[in-house]
Amino acid sequence: MVDLSRVIVGFIVINQFVVWFLRVDYLNFVLAGLRLGFLF
Repeated sequence: MVDLSRVIVGFIVINQFVVWFLRVDYLNFVLAGLRLGFLF
């Protein structure tokens, strides 16, 4: 039997990492788009 609280905590931690990586990726995408917009 797996400890349910441990599973929930692990899920939340993984979720936070995914959200953080997506946010960084999104910011890089916006900055690249702004740079392209200024160049052209």
